[in-house]
Amino acid sequence: MSANSAEAAREPWVFLLGRPPIGEYISFLMQASPGQNIDIPAAAARWRSAASVTDGLATSEAGIADNQQPTNLPPELQGKAQQYLSDQVIAASYALVPATVGVIDLQKIVVFQRQINLRYADQLQKMIGDWRPNDEQLMNFCLAIDQPTPPINRYQASENTFMFQSASTDARFLGSALVDASQVTGHIPMGRAQSAIVLYIGYGPNALSVVSTSGRLILSNGSHRAYALMAAGITHVPAVIQHATRDDELQVVVPRILQEKQLYLSNPRPPMLKDYFSESLHEVIQAPPRHRQIRVQFGQEPMDTTG
Repeated sequence: MSANSAEAAREPWVFLLGRPPIGEYISFLMQASPGQNIDIPAAAARWRSAASVTDGLATSEAGIADNQQPTNLPPELQGKAQQYLSDQVIAASYALVPATVGVIDLQKIVVFQRQINLRYADQLQKMIGDWRPNDEQLMNFCLAIDQPTPPINRYQASENTFMFQSASTDARFLGSALVDASQVTGHIPMGRAQSAIVLYIGYGPNALSVVSTSGRLILSNGSHRAYALMAAGITHVPAVIQHATRDDELQVVVPRILQEKQLYLSNPRPPMLKDYFSESLHEVIQAPPRHRQIRVQFGQEPMDTTG
């Protein structure tokens, strides 16, 4: 690939400065420009400048993320929310930690994701209309109801290996199930099958969702939707709220929070979604597009036993 074509394949990412460890920032810069020299001292200076700003915010905006509670949906949307939560797929996705749907203020939510793909966020922003809080289209957008998803390309790489590729990094392994062979249709095995193991590949609900814990609302999914909405000037939006009261529940939903508990739950001014829009707290970096690839491999070991 020529230098010009390599440059054309890049796309803009916004990366938070000051809060993530400086090593993560430098590592992202290096990944964004493979084979190129990075001006490390200049990058470190930009990070230190942002860190000084965040130090000041710990005083000037102390407590801004505290005592945050979602508000009720408009009455005309509450029935749709109940229908959404009762969907079997949605109920299974949020089964471990109780979930409701309410209205959150995007200007007051905490974030742990370090970067946003601006190309994708721009695509989402173009879908946003001049919506009011009680518009059904706003709820559909926030909860990814009837929203398009990219195809997942798949192929068998070897006798026991399968590959799946998607332009969306939301593609994931969705779990496994042991079922009766009669439940699997569309394929005839080489023998009289009794049981089947099903491995699911697909997408999560991809709804804008937050975890409510310790009086704070922490964005757990839908970062690009949240960014696009704020960029469009819409700040009060429907979201799925999971109510976590114990560390074990946080471990299920957002394990990263437990790894840096002081920063997200105790710091007087944690990283927030609105920081992406502060010129002193972010940098736009041109980086290669990212895709999701999932490899599924299985093994089997027959053995004869006695007794």
